[in-house]
Amino acid sequence: MSDVNIEFVTIDSIDTDSDIARQIETVVRQALGLDQPLEKTLRQINFGDGGTVIVLGKVGDDLATMNAFMGHPFSNGKDKFTAYQSGFSATANDYRGKGLWPKMLVASEAMLAERGGRFIFGFPNPVSHPLFVNKLGYVTQNMMRTVLPSLAAALLRHEPDADRYRPDVRATYRWKQANSEEFLVSHEYQDAFLFGRMSAARGVRYLDIGAVDFGTCDPRDVVRAACKATGAHLFRLEVSQGSRLASTTPLMRQSRPVIFKPLGGQALPSKVDIFGGLADTY
Repeated sequence: MSDVNIEFVTIDSIDTDSDIARQIETVVRQALGLDQPLEKTLRQINFGDGGTVIVLGKVGDDLATMNAFMGHPFSNGKDKFTAYQSGFSATANDYRGKGLWPKMLVASEAMLAERGGRFIFGFPNPVSHPLFVNKLGYVTQNMMRTVLPSLAAALLRHEPDADRYRPDVRATYRWKQANSEEFLVSHEYQDAFLFGRMSAARGVRYLDIGAVDFGTCDPRDVVRAACKATGAHLFRLEVSQGSRLASTTPLMRQSRPVIFKPLGGQALPSKVDIFGGLADTY
């Protein structure tokens, strides 16, 4: 590990003409290969609404490393709380290999716990995944994915589970709708709500379901109605292993890892709905 003297700070807002803004843009470009204006990056992580926090690791006046934490409202039907999605992990070229990013993540956990965060989750890339698990104590689940004909909505099983932790799908949709460059579709069915993206190949229309809140409805009715409303011939789902849909949807296959870590000494919920549409890249 490094003996570099590093200071960790959080920011909730930023002047895009400032020195630190230019440093963030440079580090994101170096580490992630994203050659895009900072304004676009900030929109992608929903920065500026008070829910997203960026943690900076500074060595003197230099930005050495950074990480974004996007706040998502969750509930279990009784309690409401915030879970933070980790993303845009980046370290400047001159500070790589010094062990600064893991130090920053440890410091970030305490900062997010003070803000009332319940847990952190994220969709790590192949480079960061071993660090999250082996150095930082994160737990891994698999994301599960399937593509089915719209008629197969009738095969979904209806198994209500009041104890499961679920994201606020409507809040996620508002974020995505405001900041996504792709057109999103949404569908309401009684007290259920679903959003996603449409695509087509050789005349076949796909509904890629980003996330869904079934409310008190039968999933079969909700997905069937959404496919009919959008004219979709097929629908796609991606959910975490701990999701209700992982065990009630046929032909699920592993897609990518999702990681979790509780904050502030709390226990990690055993049953959590994480949808692919929550990812900052959706």
